[in-house]
Parts: sequence; C-alpha cells; structure tokens
Amino acid sequence: MTLVDTIKGLMKEQGLTQYKLAQRAGIPHSTMSTLLNGSIKNPSADMVARIAEVLQVTTDYLLGLSDLPTHEHSPDQTDRKETRGQSKNSDPHRNEKEFVDKIELSDEELLKQFSLELDGRELSKSETKNIIAFVRTLRQNK
Repeated sequence: MTLVDTIKGLMKEQGLTQYKLAQRAGIPHSTMSTLLNGSIKNPSADMVARIAEVLQVTTDYLLGLSDLPTHEHSPDQTDRKETRGQSKNSDPHRNEKEFVDKIELSDEELLKQFSLELDGRELSKSETKNIIAFVRTLRQNK
C-alpha cells in the first residue's frame, strides 16, 4: 500500500475529512489535497510526522516500513523494556524530552560536548547554534 492509500484508509476508519486532517496536522488544506491526489511524491518528514500524530500511528506505518500501526512490541521486546524500567505504555520520546528539558549548557559547551548529525552529515557550528536557539524558543512558547 502507498502512503496515500494508508492515509486515506486511516481517514476513513477514523471518520476524518481531508479538511479536518489538514487542520489538525497544521497543514494547509490545499497541500493536503495535493498530497492525497498523488501529486506530492516525496512529502517532507515533518508533514508525514504531523499526519502520523493526528492519525495516531507511527511514521514507519504510514510509510509502509512497519505492519504495526503503533509502538507495539512482541512479548520478549516488552519484557526487555520493562526490565529497563519502562512500561509498555511509556512515552517513546521520553528520553528525548528529558534531554531537551535538561539543556542547561551554554552554546559553546553544547558545541564542545555534542556532535549532531542529520542525513549522515555532521551539522556545522552555525546549524547547531540554530537548533539550540530553536529549542529555546520552543521552551519559551510552552
């Protein structure tokens, strides 16, 4: 199944219109329409993530990379997670959220201690500083 087919199927199951999905995902309706009519062949990761969040599935499921619509695990995987102190229903992004909440270093300290990579390429000093500024802005807007 294609991304579009999967989205349409989930929309039908959940009784969502194109307009409602676009509105909830924060995507212009015209863009959602273009995606769902097949004109957008490679939607951005952000767009796929927003749609997945609204439809309450993983991006892997939307993209056809997983048959599991949510972060479900086989019993042995669940057992391993629980032994590390996580329950089956824990937030899959908890570690990332904890990390972001604990950023208390100056920009220079962050640059010294962390090397960020995106799409297989290390981020430049300028790109990393922009990310730090972005995270700080997000925090201020909470």
